[in-house]
Amino acid sequence: MHRVCSNIIQALLHMGHTTHGVWLRGMFFTRVLVRSTSFQTCRQLEWLDLFRLPGTLNTAQLCAQFSARLRNTYGWRFYPLGILRFLADMSKFVGPIVLHDFLDLIESPTGDTHKAFLYAGIMCVAFGVGALCDVHYNLRVSKVQVAVGAAVMSSVFGKALKEFGTTGAVMNLMSTDCDRIINFCNSFHAFWSLPCQIALALYLLYRQVGLAFVAGLAFAILMIPFNKYIMDRVGVLSKEMMTHKDARVALMNEILAGIRVVKAFAWEDSFIARIDAVRALELKALKGRKYLDAVCVYLWATTPILISILTFTTYVLLGHELTAAKVFTSLSLFNILIGPLNAFPWVLNGLMEAYVSLKRVELFVRLPLVESAHDTRTGLGVLAPAEPGQGSRPPRPHLRLTNATFKWAPHDAYALRVPLFEVQPGELVVITGATGGGKTALLHALMREMPCTQGEREYTLALLDTGLAYASQQAWISHGTLRDNILCLQEYEPERYAQVVQACCLLKDFEQMPRGDLTEVGSEGHSLSGGQKARVGLARAAYQRRSLYLLDDPLAALDPAVASEVLERCILGRLREHGCVLCTHSEAAMAAADRLFVSGADNSADDAHLPDTRSATSPTAADEGQGAELTGTGKLLEEEKRLLGTVALVVYGKYWQAIGTFLGVTVLLAMLFMQSSRNLADWWLSVWVSRAHTASNSTQGTNVSLSLPGQAANASTAATDMTFYLGIYGGISGANTLFTLWRAFAFAYAGVVAARVLHSRMLRRVLGARVRFFDTNPLGRLVNRFSSDVYGVDDSLPFMLNILLAQLFSAVGTLVVMCFSEPYMLLVLLPLAGMYYTVQKYYRQTSREIKRLNSMSRSPIYAHFEESLKGCTTIRALQLRPAVTDVAVRNMESYQVASYNEAAISCWLSMLLQTLGLAILAGIAFLAAARHQFGTADAGLVGLGISYSFSITGILQGLVSAFTETEKEMIAVERVTEYDDVVAERLGPQAVTGAGSVGTTKVPHGRPESKQLPSPAWPEAGSLEFRGVCLRYAPNLALSLRDVSFVVPAGAKVGICGRTGAGKSSLFQVLLRMTEIEAGRVLVDGVNISGVPLRVLRRRVATIPQDPVLFTGTVRSNLDPFGEFDDAALWLALEQCHLLAYVRGLRRGLEARVEENGRNFSVGMRQLLCLGRALLRRCKVVCIDEATASVDQATDQLVQGTIRSAFASATVLTVAHRLSTILDSDLILVLEDGRVLEAGSPSELRSRSGGRFAQLLAHHDGPAS
Repeated sequence: MHRVCSNIIQALLHMGHTTHGVWLRGMFFTRVLVRSTSFQTCRQLEWLDLFRLPGTLNTAQLCAQFSARLRNTYGWRFYPLGILRFLADMSKFVGPIVLHDFLDLIESPTGDTHKAFLYAGIMCVAFGVGALCDVHYNLRVSKVQVAVGAAVMSSVFGKALKEFGTTGAVMNLMSTDCDRIINFCNSFHAFWSLPCQIALALYLLYRQVGLAFVAGLAFAILMIPFNKYIMDRVGVLSKEMMTHKDARVALMNEILAGIRVVKAFAWEDSFIARIDAVRALELKALKGRKYLDAVCVYLWATTPILISILTFTTYVLLGHELTAAKVFTSLSLFNILIGPLNAFPWVLNGLMEAYVSLKRVELFVRLPLVESAHDTRTGLGVLAPAEPGQGSRPPRPHLRLTNATFKWAPHDAYALRVPLFEVQPGELVVITGATGGGKTALLHALMREMPCTQGEREYTLALLDTGLAYASQQAWISHGTLRDNILCLQEYEPERYAQVVQACCLLKDFEQMPRGDLTEVGSEGHSLSGGQKARVGLARAAYQRRSLYLLDDPLAALDPAVASEVLERCILGRLREHGCVLCTHSEAAMAAADRLFVSGADNSADDAHLPDTRSATSPTAADEGQGAELTGTGKLLEEEKRLLGTVALVVYGKYWQAIGTFLGVTVLLAMLFMQSSRNLADWWLSVWVSRAHTASNSTQGTNVSLSLPGQAANASTAATDMTFYLGIYGGISGANTLFTLWRAFAFAYAGVVAARVLHSRMLRRVLGARVRFFDTNPLGRLVNRFSSDVYGVDDSLPFMLNILLAQLFSAVGTLVVMCFSEPYMLLVLLPLAGMYYTVQKYYRQTSREIKRLNSMSRSPIYAHFEESLKGCTTIRALQLRPAVTDVAVRNMESYQVASYNEAAISCWLSMLLQTLGLAILAGIAFLAAARHQFGTADAGLVGLGISYSFSITGILQGLVSAFTETEKEMIAVERVTEYDDVVAERLGPQAVTGAGSVGTTKVPHGRPESKQLPSPAWPEAGSLEFRGVCLRYAPNLALSLRDVSFVVPAGAKVGICGRTGAGKSSLFQVLLRMTEIEAGRVLVDGVNISGVPLRVLRRRVATIPQDPVLFTGTVRSNLDPFGEFDDAALWLALEQCHLLAYVRGLRRGLEARVEENGRNFSVGMRQLLCLGRALLRRCKVVCIDEATASVDQATDQLVQGTIRSAFASATVLTVAHRLSTILDSDLILVLEDGRVLEAGSPSELRSRSGGRFAQLLAHHDGPAS
């Protein structure tokens, strides 16, 4: 069978290559199975096995075309497909029309047998023509869908690069909303096609039963306003659900981006509760929508039955006699009605969802743009180039701001006022000032990111054409190699690249990495230290060929030696000759500046004179991030898992468990009773008309007897007992409506229950995972699970599973009825069953793998989008939008290839199953004609069998399609439950319990922990001891800490310094057990922390992270997410971290809004808020990791005083930003290559000749101080 299928497909492929016929070109998709190794050798399908997109579906061209309206762009391809749709629809009605004459012939003993065979042939030909039209239509529509999908996704992405939006909302636009807009392509033609089918079916019913048809029509008309109301409510609930989904995904995105802070503060419970609260609102809307869908399902399933009851009852009451021809022609028409009546509300729902999604996309696309080079807003002018013969006149400045005022929003209370600011070619302009004074805002104003409300702005044409080079305060690092991050999509010039790397002091860092600058770094650069990230960001800016460079405090995170070299070689060397604006607190840089601007507390920037005396600033030491030293291949991220073969039964089992056994059995019983009652009602009709025909022949002297089960009355009496037949028929139909109602609501409730359980489980597993899990799984991949995959579990999977069960029970019922009506059909069905099994096997195998490729192809799109959105300011400044968009287009190309192949093999399946359906129809029709020739045909049973055969193809295709689609959607469950086995942290006995709770997670590789909790007051003193500690971030990585041992007395103040990558922040990783140590012990007040529950440990040790992380919410929720402290304590903490005046000045004080990632606060203010969190907790052990790196020196001195006073009795470990902050420490630790190189008091280490600490202090008088 396999060889036969392969030969047939190869022949079709050859014909497709050599023929330009419409139909054969429509079958080109068969080559996907020929090229598929899964089809030939049963191994997994790979990207190279898929065929490429046609030229008309080139993703780059489609993206460019979207500047026009969708209708104008794609209408010429899309609207003519209505002709194919019309021909396919009309072919459906030929069968029932011919069936009437065929059954009339069967009922007549003297009917012409040749005509019977002719009628059977006509029904088969009409069926085949309709199948060809239908398949070709679907293939053509799939091409339009691919085109529209590429256009919409590229449009949203392009707009996101131009205007910053909420990450979660925009990701939903690119995933869920894009899918809904794509589905509009199917819904549009169905919107006019289905009513036409309904109207024609009703007309033909009128021809069959006359005015009796009005009874059924009146009922159908009465249902229209009710369906309209339901659809309106579905639209409202869909919009509400998407709003809550946006909020949930955005919050989840923030949590995952700041997961280290969440874990350091043991905030998992708080954020799980916040996600659960938003999820509850989302599920409330989903539940309402599903229950309304259940009402629709009930009405759609029962309406044809109720129409048939009303129609036949009225027809009989009017004095007419039912015949097999009328009944089964009418039943065939009713069966045709089932599809359109069932589908039309879904079509309306799909159109409404597409309309809502289109409006959402349109609203986003029409958002006001960030100011561009051709902005026409207030005061934007062009500085003319210098004219010849100007002599000694000064050159034109690169840019000039005059009496300019900038606001992020028109009604924003915050305003940046700039009386005069200009930058001349070859100048170094330094901007300094107090924390929160507007330094970064001024750079955003210069880049035209911040709107100007009044005043004048002037730029040279060269600056407008080429853009600016910009290095942000928090360096933007994307997933890729270090070289990729520096080049930033620019052409690689070896000589220029080497000069930039040397100027930014990155050579030594590259030498320490396994693959040098080709070492891969994760998203946001978690594998790099803070100093390395800052220099990579600076190198990116320096590599650009620009006339002006804007640098936002790149020296803050560097040690004195590196800062001195970077200042001399890069800023004063390579960049100054063009023009450079530098935000910094370094007086060394101020001393070298040509012009100094001071941003004041009143948010103004004034030109200031250089000071006459240049006092040395505090020396600085290197900062280190959360990352690990890379070895081996330099690969950091794990490849996304792609499970092979069929979806494992365990996945179905997990979904069954999520639903619950009792609820699952209830749904299956409801489906069984519903289908059984439906088939029983149709069989009773065949009995009725057969008895009526027998009675009629008996009256005319023909002796035909028919005995009914359980009925002892004679045939003549039973045939005339209309009340008896109607009563039985009505009773069975009434039971069917009750079973349908039961099935609809039980299934809706089951879907909501499963959605709630699976999301809750994944949420707890992911947030309970170890930190290493987030290093190896990029943010985009995780967000994809909580966005697209959760949507699949919520909506798509229950929808397809509902269809699968309905089709499965319908197929079984149909085949049983057909074999009962024509026993010889078993001879036809047995070989066809083998063919059907083979076809569905190959189809499911191939389509499943393509679906997995499709799902995997989405993750790079989301990951690239996430990274691009975070670096959108840098991208806009460097004018890299076209290059970044090209990368997005390549990612989308893979997605579009998988989508098109998926549609193509679906059409292949449809063609083969239509052929099988044609064989079944031909078998039962010609068998009936043959039996008529021998006078053994029963018109009632023949009519019943043929009327069912008209729908068998749709049922069989629906079954395999629904099975395959369910398998595809079950991949969402597979991906959602993939993290069930993630190695989780054991937070302790206070962990959240319940489904998927991290508190009950089995940890296969964790260290044994004592179940004895330390005392409630632990640690009481705060003494600390490291004994031979070795730390390795992963088995394939080198040791980050090597045999580290030291003792810290209770209440001591410890300063930690060393070069970038020395292992400073790794000490905090060990103390908080973010990564379990490989060897050694850590004791706090004599208690081994390996036996302390993580939740207890992390709440008893305060940490102030290097990278300040704020979450969407309020000032209060960011300081105290658990609500443990009163207002007085919060205000005191704000006063101690010197934010009291600022927060009191906000309109809502503690309830003031904190936007996503805290972007409405400066970086320095974010660091101070993080300090406020630690101040609230009053812990005995405090870890400070470069907490004042982004604040001015005056604020730094105030904060250091606060730390000394607020934590006077606590043990404080400080990773030094400025060495002056640790010179009064009790103990200094100097780290190098993961070892304690020096340890002692500051005076002792200072006096040690040739010591490392003494060398660091030697830079105190250096130019970079």
